[in-house]
Amino acid sequence: MVEFLAFKNKIGRARYLLQFPCASYVLPFVLKSLERRGYDALMLELETEVIGHTAFQIHRDNALHVFSTGIDLRYSGQNLGLFSWEKIIDFARNEGIISVRFGAGGHPFATRAYDSLCEKAEALKITPREDYWIDLHQ
Repeated sequence: MVEFLAFKNKIGRARYLLQFPCASYVLPFVLKSLERRGYDALMLELETEVIGHTAFQIHRDNALHVFSTGIDLRYSGQNLGLFSWEKIIDFARNEGIISVRFGAGGHPFATRAYDSLCEKAEALKITPREDYWIDLHQ
């Protein structure tokens, strides 16, 4: 089951917590605090367990910036990170977002996943740009 959680305010330096491999384990406990601080996240659940997350922020210029994606290592190699990014595109499009940035680059997963999105650009109705940005077609 995929569930979206809405956050209300900025979390400042706490966003770096989401970049640690253990984030999938601690994230459910941290989310209650983050909800009050302005960020959003797509949570991947398997039965009653959170097995992954993609955290993002919607900016005032109608852009969405993904700043963290993590999948429990027990489920790696199943394209769940890419699946999460495709769900973020659907979510963004439904929210009227015009562009999405998938991180700042430099991470092997981000590069592979972004390249995979680019290969599916026509089917996903997106236009890739440089620096991990895509524009959404409504």
